[in-house]
Amino acid sequence: ELSLAQVDDLIAKGIISGGMVPKVEACRKALKAGVKKVRMVNGKDPRTIVSDVMQEGVRHGTVITE
Repeated sequence: ELSLAQVDDLIAKGIISGGMVPKVEACRKALKAGVKKVRMVNGKDPRTIVSDVMQEGVRHGTVITE
């Protein structure tokens, strides 16, 4: 789990870069609009999303909070 402050630090350090920057900026926009938390997952693997929904306790990706 990351806060927006941690995301900013990772961007500044170049750890989050390239195509990931617009993705985390979309997360920031959602959080600023009132969403409590965002989970970023690998959208190329449909099993990731299905297992998160169907299997209690199984979580993939990164949660970002304000």
